[in-house]
Amino acid sequence: PAASSSARVERRPTARAVTPADLAAYRPLLAPGGLLCGDDYGWPGVNRAVRARLGRVRQPTGKLWAWRDR
Repeated sequence: PAASSSARVERRPTARAVTPADLAAYRPLLAPGGLLCGDDYGWPGVNRAVRARLGRVRQPTGKLWAWRDR
């Protein structure tokens, strides 16, 4: 498939938190310089997964997070 310039990682509130494996599955889909983002940053499971797989991320507002593939 063609690479995408952006992707949003989303889970239903009743589902388990985003995991490092979820984030690993999205990364290969991004074009160089692509943006990966999501919400619920502040939930312990989301924070752990994002930090473990992506390292430092931007928090543009509230519970949103964003990471750019460089």
